[in-house]
Amino acid sequence: MARYQAVINTDGYKLMPCSKKNWEAGTVNDFMLAINGWKSTERSLQEVRWRIEMLFKHAHYHCGNSHWEKWFAQRKNKIKYHDRLCELDRLDDISVPGFAQGYVDISALLEKLKERISPGWLKAAARAIYNSGGRIEAYPASA
Repeated sequence: MARYQAVINTDGYKLMPCSKKNWEAGTVNDFMLAINGWKSTERSLQEVRWRIEMLFKHAHYHCGNSHWEKWFAQRKNKIKYHDRLCELDRLDDISVPGFAQGYVDISALLEKLKERISPGWLKAAARAIYNSGGRIEAYPASA
């Protein structure tokens, strides 16, 4: 069975100017720093779909699907970080601000992945969607 590793790399993210009056930008900055290096292993193409949808913040419509609910409830789908300007800890879903810019046909991406499971294909597709260096890669089950 193929397994897929999702890795978020925000090294290319440029911090937005922020202040006590413009705290939203500071919250995004802290979140982007917190998710840098986050990793997850998905066991099926369905879980890869859910991961991509979650990165887009569109994963909450699978309610009633017990497999999705079990997958979504995992600790790996949340991140706790400290918001420095607001001086509080936040708990949020794993997502990437700005990832969902424009339309992306996830089904077409997954079909191409099924046809050509190679380590670099999905990485290139994810970089085209989100250019901060975020990536999702397939790797062999033996790894």
